[in-house]
Formats: sequence, C-alpha cells, structure tokens
Amino acid sequence: MYRLFRNRNGQTTAEYAILIGLVVAALVTIQTYVKRGLQGRFKTEVDDMAAGTAQLGTTKQYLF
Repeated sequence: MYRLFRNRNGQTTAEYAILIGLVVAALVTIQTYVKRGLQGRFKTEVDDMAAGTAQLGTTKQYLF
C-alpha cells in the first residue's frame, strides 16, 4: 500500500496540468462573451455621442 502513495510527484503534476487546462478552456470560452459586451458598450457610447451632436450643424451661430 505504501508503494502506491510513495511517488506523488506524477500525480501532483497531472493535477496541475488538468487545473491549468480547465482554466485555459474557461478563458477561451468567456472570451467571446467579453468581446460582445465590450462591443455593445462601445456602440452604445458612440450612439449616445452621435445623438448629442446631431443638432450642432443645424443652428445658426450669428444672426445678421
């Protein structure tokens, strides 16, 4: 029984490899959703800026 638990370095390395693989897979999966969220926020801000500046060219600055 002692022989089974004597060499734990291989088991520990395998556990770390699995853990790192899961973290990388999660990051790759989340990347799409983060990108969509950032694009949505950017579009909202651009639309708000465009709506705020739509009237700039229509008013007369000087009355003669």
